[in-house]
Amino acid sequence: MRPAPIAIPSPDTRVVVRLSGGLGNQLFQYAAGRSLAIATNATLALDRSSFQADRLRRFALGRFPLAATLDDLVGWRRRVVDLPGIWRLARTVRAWPRVGRTTFLFDAMRGFDPRWNSLVGGVGRVHVLTGYWQDEGFLAAAEADLARECDPSSAFPRATIDLGTAFQSETTLGIHLRRGDFAETRSPHRVCTIDYYRSAIAEAIRLASPSRVVVFSDDPAWAASVDLGLPSTLPRETMPRDASRGDDEDLWLLGRCRALVLSNSSYSWWGARLAELAFGEDRVSVICPNRWYHSSAGPIPSPARSRWVQVAV
Repeated sequence: MRPAPIAIPSPDTRVVVRLSGGLGNQLFQYAAGRSLAIATNATLALDRSSFQADRLRRFALGRFPLAATLDDLVGWRRRVVDLPGIWRLARTVRAWPRVGRTTFLFDAMRGFDPRWNSLVGGVGRVHVLTGYWQDEGFLAAAEADLARECDPSSAFPRATIDLGTAFQSETTLGIHLRRGDFAETRSPHRVCTIDYYRSAIAEAIRLASPSRVVVFSDDPAWAASVDLGLPSTLPRETMPRDASRGDDEDLWLLGRCRALVLSNSSYSWWGARLAELAFGEDRVSVICPNRWYHSSAGPIPSPARSRWVQVAV
């Protein structure tokens, strides 16, 4: 039986994904772009131009072995996606406008859009993605590649690798306490309540019987002071914010834990997904909030995976 031919991406078909936000958002954006590039037999380019005007965020995927080039949009396509209010308008009317052989895809943030499965490649065709794409349907075609392409550990120092090895050598419970900008009233997320964390931790302990607890947070001083209701017999440590250790290292370390309590953030989501990819889904316990967005953000669906245990916020 002859082996199936290997699909070679056509240089004439391109997917360009606009990166924005923090590391978790950028991983969703990359994975969606990669998935569409695979489905349409296209090359993938990452557009980092949004960070030029972002004082808080930066390109965070530099150490990941991505199957993409770094190629910012220029010319008329750049002018289209930079039009003031265009994403909001496109989300409202669910429009994916097409100009010539270029289609501009805007994430409506209402879950998976079935039009995604109808997109095709072809000579001169370009798909430009703007949004967060936080639904597994957008990532499906890249599923087999994510474990490799979303693992930056080959670029990490020995100390980080050794710490990750220690985490995975026992049943470590990783807890992610997201605070930072989520504490602002204008945030569409808001901070999960301490009652949520206590209930989620109790469920994780019941399911996984961890021997070690590690707390990850963008505000470690606050995280270390919070009473999470942990039993006194269970050692707890809080990962410090270390300028010499990148966010990608902390995310990878979170993904070395076999039990996870998540916050309502894309960073948390990827910590759990990387753990599942590393150990196998049936060997990882994931507890997450039942609501990821504040009601003021509108009817944005939860990105939680169906196998994850959801606890009321």
